[in-house]
Amino acid sequence: RLVATVVMAVPSLQQLALHVLVSSPQSIDTQFIPTHLLNALMLRALLEDRLNDAFLAFFPHLDPYHPTRVLYSITRLSLRFCRDITDLGLTLALRHPLTELDLSGCCGLGTTPYVLSNRPSLSHLRTLRCARTQWADGNLLKYFLTAPNLVFVDLSFSNVTTVLLQDLEAQRLLHLDLSCTAGVDINAFLESSPAVTHLESLLLCNTTLTPAALSSLLRCTSLTKLDISSCPAFADNMVVNSADCQRFFKALAGLPRLEWLNVSDTNINATSVGELYQLPNLRVLGLIDVTGVLDPPPHLTLASKRNPVEVFAALQHFCTSPSHEVISSIFRRAFDILNVHEKERAHLTPMLTPALTSRVAATLEAHMQGDVAGYGDVLLAGTAVFYWLLSPATVPPYVSLLVKAMARNTYSFQLLQNICFIFSRYQVPEVVLGPYASLIADTLFTAMESEQASPAFQENTIRFCCHTLATMGMRRKTELASITIERTITFIHHGLLLSSGPTTSLFVHLCCVYLWNITDECLENCLMVEEMRGIDILTDALERFPSDHELRRNALGLIANLSEEHELRNSLVNERLLAQLEVTLSTHRGNISMSYNAVGCLAHLLSESLNFFEARGIVQSRRLELADHLTTAVKSWAPPTDSWISYRSVRPLARLLQPTMLIQVQYFAAWAIASLCSIDANKYVPMCRKENITSLLLPIISSEVPQHVFEVASRGIAAITAYCEAHDLPLAS
Repeated sequence: RLVATVVMAVPSLQQLALHVLVSSPQSIDTQFIPTHLLNALMLRALLEDRLNDAFLAFFPHLDPYHPTRVLYSITRLSLRFCRDITDLGLTLALRHPLTELDLSGCCGLGTTPYVLSNRPSLSHLRTLRCARTQWADGNLLKYFLTAPNLVFVDLSFSNVTTVLLQDLEAQRLLHLDLSCTAGVDINAFLESSPAVTHLESLLLCNTTLTPAALSSLLRCTSLTKLDISSCPAFADNMVVNSADCQRFFKALAGLPRLEWLNVSDTNINATSVGELYQLPNLRVLGLIDVTGVLDPPPHLTLASKRNPVEVFAALQHFCTSPSHEVISSIFRRAFDILNVHEKERAHLTPMLTPALTSRVAATLEAHMQGDVAGYGDVLLAGTAVFYWLLSPATVPPYVSLLVKAMARNTYSFQLLQNICFIFSRYQVPEVVLGPYASLIADTLFTAMESEQASPAFQENTIRFCCHTLATMGMRRKTELASITIERTITFIHHGLLLSSGPTTSLFVHLCCVYLWNITDECLENCLMVEEMRGIDILTDALERFPSDHELRRNALGLIANLSEEHELRNSLVNERLLAQLEVTLSTHRGNISMSYNAVGCLAHLLSESLNFFEARGIVQSRRLELADHLTTAVKSWAPPTDSWISYRSVRPLARLLQPTMLIQVQYFAAWAIASLCSIDANKYVPMCRKENITSLLLPIISSEVPQHVFEVASRGIAAITAYCEAHDLPLAS
């Protein structure tokens, strides 16, 4: 008991105990575990979704001296959405005198005959919840419905058959939930079953009811709770005509005990609502989107917020409503329901069907044909719901629809952001998104240029462009460059002018990242940056904001891309920029994330000949001084243990390993090759084989070079050789 008390007091020990019980039950003699500790651990297992068959085997816990006496028994057990529970675990649980059992969402049941072969007693069972069950063996649910004392049954969203409904006729039920069981005809059951007359609670949300079935509800004089919301019979293409609907609502006054009634989305009119107000015991009335309704009497509450079942039923049947106010209201409520913790949202998964997604898409498409201003709320709320309905596998067919919504709503900033979030969340592949890249980019940049665009919108949008658009293939990047490079440099220039403190805005940093990505090994895009005075603007920024480390890192990353191209080095070799490179190396010595881009830029510039430098007024002594700064910086770096940069190819490094290069330049390139291949050999060794890097490193270690150069070159050869030997590959492809 002392040990149990300590375990209960220390969460980490409780977690350890739970882990042992769940994963290695055979190693524990549960006779020595106090009952209250088992109780607490079972509760924790439920909360953490770790309840499984092995854990259920501990209950009941028997007294070793009195084997027939149960020290711990369960009367109420919820296994809701415990996907690890199988028929064996359920059989173990049914040894208890359960009065309430919740098996909703337990998708692992009904695959073996454990329960039916053992046929445990269900004599105590009064409440059974089997919502969202799709069991392989329908006889398992049929067995539960034979429990002699059942009074409460929840079969919503389940595979209910006519045979199961016939079994219910023998029960004297007080509560029955058949919401969203549209796959079976429940009308005959409602019209003829004697079990219906005893019901006190009947939930029929989103079920297909005939006029005769509706009339039969009026004989349920014991009802205190009735839900007929979102039934297709009341929809615009209804089975029941309007006059019949209003007569039915008027006849509900014949249910004197009714306390709770939901008639949301049933086309009820204000006159019929007024008659429902006269029900003597009615306390709650579910009523949504009905105009002209008078205020209810003091004792009556109008429930104007849909529950999840109502919302998704409404999405299925009322998306084609001509009222954009109704649809946007439904969409907003659906988003509120879906925008929860992932664990909670998992319970809604059975409702998020492809048919529902298609319905929402059809609604968005229909409303884009009309008045954009009038239906803007529908598009905004609908795309927010789309964010949760889609998946990586289902998003491609809807890309064209979403791009169309963007193009028609350039200045609807929240709508654009919703769609960008969708594309980012589901990582839409380039083969699907690529054909629309130019249109998307033009729309987004036009929106960012607006005076009404908030800083948050600009930051989120340019971040999307960095990670999704600027990382596409070379052809797409060239297309994007003509649309975006000049505008991005303008953003940077304006952002620098507006910055009054020691640092610039996040938007300016992200603009630099966008240009960094889109110019990677793309000469045309690099030349465009130069033509737009990008080099001068970035140099001005480095001089004006010396303490803005993020700006320095991103700007130098872009400049390093430019330095890889011979055609741009004429603009880069100037004392202003060289001074900024030296400042970076001296200030951030040893910090590879800050100084790597500066060293890379310097290495590419130093790859030019002495004549190239002298023609620009830089003598040999100054050139060698810069080379020494490069060597000092590389020596200060600790061997990296994780990725610090990403290369599309190692061709730029291969050019720096040529025999004509300064040894300091070769040292940097060899260090980079050795580190990249050591950290991510699967990515970089194939690149090295393609460029035949070992043939460039071998002459270095074969000649008279400083020890530090020999070591990194040898490390690079060893990393490439080890990978090739392990995969039985030649050193060059």
